[in-house]
Amino acid sequence: LRSHPGPPSGQNVVYRMSTVDPPNVTDQPFSSTTAFIFQDFMDLDFTVTAEPSSAPDTTITTPFTTTSTPPSTTTATPTISPWRGEVPRVYELGCEDTVCPSDSFCLSDDESRGSRCHCNLGRRGDTCSEVITINFPRFYGYSHMTFEPLKNSYQTFQIILEFKAESEDGLLLYCGENEYGHGDFMSLALVRGKLHYRFNCGTGPAQIVSESRIVLGQWHTVTVFRDGMSGWIRMDNDNPISARSQGQYTKITFRSPLYVGGSPNAYGLLKATGANRGFAGCLQRLTINNKVTDIRPWPLGKALSGA
Repeated sequence: LRSHPGPPSGQNVVYRMSTVDPPNVTDQPFSSTTAFIFQDFMDLDFTVTAEPSSAPDTTITTPFTTTSTPPSTTTATPTISPWRGEVPRVYELGCEDTVCPSDSFCLSDDESRGSRCHCNLGRRGDTCSEVITINFPRFYGYSHMTFEPLKNSYQTFQIILEFKAESEDGLLLYCGENEYGHGDFMSLALVRGKLHYRFNCGTGPAQIVSESRIVLGQWHTVTVFRDGMSGWIRMDNDNPISARSQGQYTKITFRSPLYVGGSPNAYGLLKATGANRGFAGCLQRLTINNKVTDIRPWPLGKALSGA
């Protein structure tokens, strides 16, 4: 048994160690050649016991060893007030300096010169931790959904869309040769309360405007059609409005995703589509070339991604 003065309570701390004495070992003064013995002692597991004491509320602590770790201090993480708005909050920093939570991604906000963290499709909340089921998507002007590029539509296509708008401006559909409105594309957008249908076969766009204005908060059905250089648009029961694209090309190359309700580059599509923001409102039905598109997220539906 070995003992030495214990904690401030006056107790002695006793360390009980079981060893086997090697034969023919005599006591020798301490020297550097025997230092390894103390290192072995420091590596042993030992039990700490203490004599009874009448002092109340005393605490027994083990002496510091080489295997002990000093107490660490932690700094409380400041809490972030929850965001209750429907539209993602705007940060003053750009996307290169904004850290978004998991299940989200950053998009620049051109109006504020800042950025927003958008939840991935099927998520919502300030930290994108809430899982939601999407049957009929609602858009807030900063949202969008992506689908596969238009197939078998380079020469002719017909698209029917049912929507209910909360704003008179916003991008409803876009698909093209690229995501920036250069070259071939087709688009459908709300501009000051009217539907603008545009398509470009490569040498100049056709621009067709609906006959009537939309009514905010009311469901509308719009049909857009194209065959070569000719196309038309019809809203509800109005007469179709037709026009032709410029140049001599009759086919459109579709390589970008089909964007519905907006686009990550909606502001940059202003010149091509006439809208500089996403659609605000609800979509109920999307039919492409006589086939109804399931607008639920994949794998239940055809939506590949979105925000």
